[in-house]
Amino acid sequence: MENTLLEGDIKKTFFQYLIPSIGGMLGTAGYVIGDTIIIGKALGGQGLAALNMVLPLFRLINGVGLLFGVGGATILSILRGKGQEERINDIFNMSLILSSILGFILLFLRLYDVDSLVKILGSTSYTYDMVRDYLDIFLYFAIFTILNVTLGVFVRNDGSPKLVMTATLASAAFNLILDYILVFPYKMGMWGAAFATAVSPVLSICILLFHFILKRNKISFKWPKFETYFIKRIIKTGIPSFILEFSVGIVIYLFNITLIKISGDLSVAVYGIIINWALFANAIFNGIGQAIQPIVSINHGAGKVERTLEAGKLGVLTGLILGVAFYVSSLVFPNFYATVFTNERGEIITMANRAIKIYFSAYLIIGVNMAMISYIQSKEQIKSSTIISLLRGSIYVIILLIILSRTMGLDGVWLTIPLAEVLAFITSIFAYKECKNLIKYTFTGKLPDKN
Repeated sequence: MENTLLEGDIKKTFFQYLIPSIGGMLGTAGYVIGDTIIIGKALGGQGLAALNMVLPLFRLINGVGLLFGVGGATILSILRGKGQEERINDIFNMSLILSSILGFILLFLRLYDVDSLVKILGSTSYTYDMVRDYLDIFLYFAIFTILNVTLGVFVRNDGSPKLVMTATLASAAFNLILDYILVFPYKMGMWGAAFATAVSPVLSICILLFHFILKRNKISFKWPKFETYFIKRIIKTGIPSFILEFSVGIVIYLFNITLIKISGDLSVAVYGIIINWALFANAIFNGIGQAIQPIVSINHGAGKVERTLEAGKLGVLTGLILGVAFYVSSLVFPNFYATVFTNERGEIITMANRAIKIYFSAYLIIGVNMAMISYIQSKEQIKSSTIISLLRGSIYVIILLIILSRTMGLDGVWLTIPLAEVLAFITSIFAYKECKNLIKYTFTGKLPDKN
């Protein structure tokens, strides 16, 4: 697989990674989406609103897994491209241990004071009990969610993208089936949904271990030689992925608080519908980024500029095409998007239809932005990828949310993300040469100057 990344046809290699990567990311998103479908059908708008309160914490946990997974795996691939194989096991095992430490910290948080966390997440009396029921069990198993994400990124970079897809899709299917059994026949409500989601990553980890059991691995488990230099490098390289993931949680939190003030819990339930479709779309765009990362990193390490740019180009074009398709379908079938997650009708669907048409315009540009960030992060352009991630994920969103919610009300809230993505794109291509070069190469085929 390493020779394929360095010498094989770029398009063929890209699609060999793309489909498993998207499948894997959809499997990860499927944990939340499966919960939402079951809870929305069983518990209605109240359940949707409660689950939406939990999502910021879920994104934080997922972000921790990506922090050490993408950070460590990117460095691993760059070192391989340079032919420096001697430290890759240390990087792999340091990343797993750092992920585990964060998982145990979250377990301590559950044991210490879960009620304060429920309040911090913005729960009202309408959702408090359901949110607490969910967190009560989910935090016990947070370490498995983190390790599943981290291990999956490394296994993909070690040449087994299809196994990662199999693991995540199998665990997502298991989650959905167990969700249904616990919520409907056994009437266990939010606690049952949380238990299904919490234990499903254990199945995924067991499947991923076959990469090592069947001797397909070039990386292996052993106690690493810890070095501050590599720990800092892993964290710095993974920070953009963490920001991209965790900023979604911050945005969800801020949107929830703002929507409650403007329109009450009903609008939070509507946002629950929207954000789950957003999770679905973002999983696809994240999959594109995960697909180009091994190709870009190893070829960058080997000094192969055109192959590196070609992989980035494929990511940008794929993100653009899928984003346009997603937006057009939301204009044509808004009622479909609005009704998948709930049996309720009336005001919630009317509000959701309007919100979907505005909010989903963001997908015309999100795929391009995420491909650019993944491209420069995969080359260890840490400063630029971190700043762009902060701008599109937090800074622009917070500024626009404050301004637009006060001047345009509910429509302003839905318009926040599309405008933030446009501003992030403009900033990226004007402020950072790597982004400008990638976009120029994508649409003109012109290689950057060597100067």
